[in-house]
Amino acid sequence: MYCTYCGKQISEDAKFCPYCGQKVPDVYQGETINNDGPSYMFQLIGFLFPIIGFVLYAFYYKKSPLKARSAGIGGLMGLIVNIVLLVLGNMVFGLY
Repeated sequence: MYCTYCGKQISEDAKFCPYCGQKVPDVYQGETINNDGPSYMFQLIGFLFPIIGFVLYAFYYKKSPLKARSAGIGGLMGLIVNIVLLVLGNMVFGLY
C-alpha cells in the first residue's frame, strides 16, 4: 500500500508512514491502492490545461497519490509556461 500523504510504498500493516511520519488512516490499513503510479497522461493533460490538472490533483490525492502528483506537477508546469509566454508576448508585441 502507499502512504496517502507522501505517496511512498509502505507495509500493509503500518500504522504510521516510516518516511513522513503521518498516521495511516484506518480506512486504508489492510487495503491496497491499485493501479497507482506516475501517470504521463495526467501530466500531459495538466500541462496543456492547468486548471484541469489541478482538478485532477484534488480528485485523486487520497485514492491515487502518485497519479495526483503527476497531474499537479503537469498543472504547475503548464501554469508557469503560460505565464512566461504571456509576459514574453506582451514584451515583444509591446515594442511594436
